[in-house]
Amino acid sequence: MTGRRPLGKKVLLCGDPATVIAMGGMILARVNLGIEIAWTPGEALAKAVSEAPDVVVLDLESAQFDGLAVCSTLRAEPRTAHIPIVGVVDGGGDELVEAAYRRGCNDHLTRPLTAVALHEKLGALLGVPMP
Repeated sequence: MTGRRPLGKKVLLCGDPATVIAMGGMILARVNLGIEIAWTPGEALAKAVSEAPDVVVLDLESAQFDGLAVCSTLRAEPRTAHIPIVGVVDGGGDELVEAAYRRGCNDHLTRPLTAVALHEKLGALLGVPMP
């Protein structure tokens, strides 16, 4: 380990491979969070239940699945309803962002993603300082 202290928190990343890999790289580059990855809606729900992440970062414009439907499913499931969700959208998606908040997103990020913005959102939702 490179002197980073574990934060004891876990993040579930859901979405297209390119987006998830970029988010994972940004998180791992500066902090020591546990990271789980889901590529499909079924996997997202299963991992949200089995891994009990502290926050879900969900690509709302995934080519792989309907991010809004995943958000709704996570909110409808009693075992995952309490988990904060950060939606990731392309720029200019005001209608999508509004729909995401109606479906239960706690916050959102706009592409292109930056490590600073991602760390600010995660730090606020996890209640831990992020470098």
